[in-house]
Amino acid sequence: MCIGLQTNYLHAQDKFVTVQLKWLHRFEFAGYYAAEIKGFYKQKGIDVRLKQGDRFHDPATEVLRNRATFGVGDCDLLINYEKGDPIVAMSAIFQHSPYIILGTPNKNIYSPSDLIGKRIMTSDDYGWPQMKVMLYKEGIPLDSITEVPQSWRLTDLITNKVDAITGNIGVEPFEMEKKGLDYTFIQPLAYGVDFYSDILFTQRSVIANNPTMVENFRLATIEGWNYAISHVDEMANYILTLPGVANRGVTREALLFEAEQMRRLMAPELVEIGHMNEGRWQHIADLYNSVKYTSRNVSIEAFLYSHEQNYIKEFVHKAVYIAIAILLIIVGIVLYSLSLKRAVRNRTVQLQKEVEVSNDTRKKLMVSEERLDLATEGAGIGIWDWNVVDNTIYLSGIWKKMLGYTPDELPNTIDTFFNFIHPDDKEEVLEKEAMHIQGKSDRLQFICRMMTKPGVYKWVLSISRAGIRNPQGRATRILGIQLDIDDIKKKELELNQLSQELLVSNKELKQFAYITSHNLRSPVANLLMLMQMFKKEELKDKNKLLFDKTDLSIKQLNQTLDDLNEILSARFTAEKEEDVFFETVLLEVEQSISQEIYNSKTIIHYDFEQAESILYSKKTLQSILLNLITNAIKYAKPNVPPFMIISTWQSKDWITLTVKDEGIGIDLNKHGNKLFGLYQRFHLEAKGKGLGLYIIKNQVEAQNGNIQVESKPGVGTTFTVNFARKSVLHEGGVSKYFVSG
Repeated sequence: MCIGLQTNYLHAQDKFVTVQLKWLHRFEFAGYYAAEIKGFYKQKGIDVRLKQGDRFHDPATEVLRNRATFGVGDCDLLINYEKGDPIVAMSAIFQHSPYIILGTPNKNIYSPSDLIGKRIMTSDDYGWPQMKVMLYKEGIPLDSITEVPQSWRLTDLITNKVDAITGNIGVEPFEMEKKGLDYTFIQPLAYGVDFYSDILFTQRSVIANNPTMVENFRLATIEGWNYAISHVDEMANYILTLPGVANRGVTREALLFEAEQMRRLMAPELVEIGHMNEGRWQHIADLYNSVKYTSRNVSIEAFLYSHEQNYIKEFVHKAVYIAIAILLIIVGIVLYSLSLKRAVRNRTVQLQKEVEVSNDTRKKLMVSEERLDLATEGAGIGIWDWNVVDNTIYLSGIWKKMLGYTPDELPNTIDTFFNFIHPDDKEEVLEKEAMHIQGKSDRLQFICRMMTKPGVYKWVLSISRAGIRNPQGRATRILGIQLDIDDIKKKELELNQLSQELLVSNKELKQFAYITSHNLRSPVANLLMLMQMFKKEELKDKNKLLFDKTDLSIKQLNQTLDDLNEILSARFTAEKEEDVFFETVLLEVEQSISQEIYNSKTIIHYDFEQAESILYSKKTLQSILLNLITNAIKYAKPNVPPFMIISTWQSKDWITLTVKDEGIGIDLNKHGNKLFGLYQRFHLEAKGKGLGLYIIKNQVEAQNGNIQVESKPGVGTTFTVNFARKSVLHEGGVSKYFVSG
């Protein structure tokens, strides 16, 4: 609600705003196109011009030189800000950066350490600063890599003119697949370098001079993105009509591939589009400082846009969505009843002389009021009815009770409504009410905090619509309801906080493991080398004993580091998914341990007719089969050749792989709760480190699957691996079952 609130937009007839995109037209900017063609900017009173980007027009430079009002950039904007440029980040469209280092399998580039001695084609405006941060965190000197200026030609990688290039996960990988070429890529996110991307920004002076326009532009842009990710096909068709797109050979298939990658980077199911976190920005600034891009003392407070948004969020669970849908139906009935009730009251006053008609009307009204009061009281719905013309308002008893007051304690005045709204929420509520009064929205709903009688704020949901409008379209009367959602909102906020804490904890745990492994590797290697150089024969007997114990301890520490690297590689390394045939992988595993199979006289029967292949990481599937087969060989019965049956089948939700042996078995009553633990061995007479089952369990569960075991001592063991089933592709009459990664 707002009385006399004036709009502060830049009117289209006076001036339009310009947006400098950071690259050529593609799906990465679909939200801006949607906001323009669907009229979201126009609805906010803003005339927008979108400028296509290229390597000659840096968005930060264009905005700072007043050749653009807004720009789309990356976290490198922090570097401009640290240098004193008055840049303000408004929204982060992508929660994760799209930049990768792209290579080919023949160059064996799978991790940052593989880049040492390689030629990398780079550009500072195509993700290279972020890659430098990753290399620094991995302890890789920049002078160990040869930087080659970007030619913007993928053929330089294909023809081996360079070993790797910086690229965009939504563009270059598709081009490689289209050419039928294999590729590898390194994503900084996998190594603890998680940057925002596609940052909407402007100058500080633009915000100071036109705060309402800036906020409305931001809201319209986010509305455009919500539309774009919900109408991918429509937006892809539109982008194909933009200047230069067809000439670059961009296809609809390429745009749809890019759209899927962009959606993953935005993560709209987890956070609202445009969300930014001050702590995460500070962490990014600290990372830039580590490679001397920024100063350690830089404060990002003035860098972040401070206007708080109060979105009508989806509630925590689908049940709440259903409840809201049902509630809206009730709202329509209630509002209609309210309108009828008020009309009858006015008519009753005008027709006082017609006693007989008036009495009949009053009787009907009493019945209607009793039913309405019963319905609203049972549902806990507070009602308000605002006459915009004379500025009077009706507040129901339940509305007042919701704030802890009796119906007689609060007067029915417009100030009663507004004075209880939290100061931080009031401006947005007033602005939304003003737009609703002016006819710019058909229905108004908002979430805000209101002061209760005990002196604490509670969250409420208000839903209203204009009951009457004048010929000019301006609302003269607004009917609304109010619901207490304090418990739901607080649980939502607690859930968001917990999610953030879990993300930070998981990231810190992963980083701690990498740091521990990397930092210990070098000194342990030096100790091993020194022990080899030591002349043991020159020591006395007592010192020889101490030397042997020291040597054994160092070797055990080195083995522990090897185990840690193996676990980290299995748990955190993302592998490329492909169409993998179980029989092909099994034969490759048998070939890799052929001598062990021959020496032990192992017999393997397999049946993969029920599920021949899956979409999965070939390397991970090899690891699973290798560990299960070698375990069956290790734990075979003495003097009995190992025998196992490997098979697959499919159900509605799963692709299942079983490996059954006739070995010595495991006592699950004794060891079942620690079967998949780290360094767990249950038959000391057999060789092994106790890592295999731990690694398998982590690999399978990381791909949304699970592993189960059945075993009896002296009978044998059966391992069952369930892969989550995604879809079925029929090819040549044969069913192929694909699973999600």
